[in-house]
Amino acid sequence: MDMKKTTYLVLAGMILFASCKEDQDDEDPQFDQVSINGVVIGVSAEGNAGETLTLQVNCTDNESLNQLKIDLHPNEDGHSHGDVGSSEASSGDWEEFEIIDLEGTSQTVSRSYTIPENARGEWHLGLSLIDERGNEATPKFIDLDLENSIIPAISIIDFNGVDAATLVLEAGAILTINGTVSDPSGLATVAIMVEEEDGTELYTYSYEAAGANTFDLTTVSFEIPAAIGETVDFSITATDSDGNLYTWSAELSYL
Repeated sequence: MDMKKTTYLVLAGMILFASCKEDQDDEDPQFDQVSINGVVIGVSAEGNAGETLTLQVNCTDNESLNQLKIDLHPNEDGHSHGDVGSSEASSGDWEEFEIIDLEGTSQTVSRSYTIPENARGEWHLGLSLIDERGNEATPKFIDLDLENSIIPAISIIDFNGVDAATLVLEAGAILTINGTVSDPSGLATVAIMVEEEDGTELYTYSYEAAGANTFDLTTVSFEIPAAIGETVDFSITATDSDGNLYTWSAELSYL
């Protein structure tokens, strides 16, 4: 190969390498700002059952945005996402999931959701963002704490001085409940049920609350019925004067 051809190939390779390097984009997209109901938030926010939650996400990228993923789910098992999450479980049915196509270097996404009337406790809002090159922003997670003044509230401290997770029932023993049931519009009934895993009822009783705003569960005690399986389903259902109800449930171990 002559000198001219060799020089040409070297120069061509250098130009191709330089153009590839200039074309490379390793800069991640960014969440410039996230707000809920007009309030800029960090890792936590609050909401109320029955009300509208308006989410606004401002996204930017140095070249071109591609997709935003919104994932809202309940914290039923006390899980966490980095700094977001605790042992406060959620109750109610509410999930939102959407992948939104984006374009350009800056875009604002707005979504409005109606919080269900049976939702209470901790929800997690996850946001993921990628650009056209596949670069991904650091995922953003928000701890959404939902208050509920519509349905009754049931707060259980322990059973016979022991947490439900470590309680072991024994047939014939007396079970006492340390906790309260409350509702601002007044309670109608508080019902307790113990069932086998197949749904067979072992114990059921309903207490009349007569419109009281608070019902003290320490006044409730009963003899633990015999069970066949190793666990039973225990539930407390409260109904208020407006017909709204809420059920607290747990799987309890048997000897």
